[in-house]
Amino acid sequence: MDRFIEEVAAVRKALALDRIHLLGQSWGGWLAIDYTLTGPSGVISLALANTSASVDEFIAEARRMVGELPAEARATIDRCEAEGKTDSPEYLAACMTFYQRHLCRLPQWTPEMLRSMANVQASPVYSAMWGPSEFTLTGNLAGWDRRDRLSEIALPVLIVSGRYDEMGPSCQQTLHNGIRASELHIFENSSHSPQAEEPDVFFPVLRDFLRRAEAS
Repeated sequence: MDRFIEEVAAVRKALALDRIHLLGQSWGGWLAIDYTLTGPSGVISLALANTSASVDEFIAEARRMVGELPAEARATIDRCEAEGKTDSPEYLAACMTFYQRHLCRLPQWTPEMLRSMANVQASPVYSAMWGPSEFTLTGNLAGWDRRDRLSEIALPVLIVSGRYDEMGPSCQQTLHNGIRASELHIFENSSHSPQAEEPDVFFPVLRDFLRRAEAS
């Protein structure tokens, strides 16, 4: 995490981004929270999309949703994880059942979504930081938890999520309750990717927040 925080600062410096509105989505939300907690200057607002304040809270929500999958997919995920076969075609197929419910609910994923998934699954960084399974954290993000520091964030904050997001409703409520100057918006027909699932409503909500944050 420290490496990525330094990289955010390096990008800002290289591009002379002295004054910014910061958005972090999914894992990027964890990074955005930690970067903000370093007290950087020039951050005008923070948008947290489809994220959480704790990896353990996210895993609990994801596990709950796995428990709601069809019996065959649920059994395959449990068996393959127990046997260490998380790279097997049957495990990946069972995970896709989860993804189609809680990652992106579009009947046909956009090229950007497909490219993103391919990059994640091939990334040694993901394996090092998270581990081989979506639902069990064994990497160096284990124990990451900022629930007790959310009150330190004193910016205008927008929290957005889909109704069926793998970062479930308790994660969003924790963020909203912990950050004083935050507002929460749930997209009713989305999961983890409302920017792709409901762009016609996602972007107006984001733009309106940015306009108001800029005006203030």
